[in-house]
Amino acid sequence: MGRTSKKYFSDKFKEKIWEDFFIAVKKACNEKELEQILKKALTVEELILLEKRLAVTKLLKEGFSYLEIEKEIDVTPVTISFVKKGFKRPARQKRIYSKNNSRAKSNWRDPLKPQLKPYWFAPRVRKQPL
Repeated sequence: MGRTSKKYFSDKFKEKIWEDFFIAVKKACNEKELEQILKKALTVEELILLEKRLAVTKLLKEGFSYLEIEKEIDVTPVTISFVKKGFKRPARQKRIYSKNNSRAKSNWRDPLKPQLKPYWFAPRVRKQPL
């Protein structure tokens, strides 16, 4: 799946986008039209990802074990756990990417800041004979 930029839309713009999407979904008269909307909005990889997550949800509700789900639909335990935890958390939590986040306060090194060279890069100094 493609990478997503860390820039977010304003809440007002985001609400408008979702509103337009839900209107289009509501206007779909049958499964074929809904399928066409999703195929226009999502890549093949995103559709497969969505299908697998929906399948994990269904199998978890039916009482399948992690091992059975792994074998049945070829997903990792991490994916199953992620989907299972999704039942318990509120929808659409926004990640915050800023200088004030916890990663910036940790020992994370800034790749743009010049670093000291390792000791083996230090120039050799020859001792002069006495």
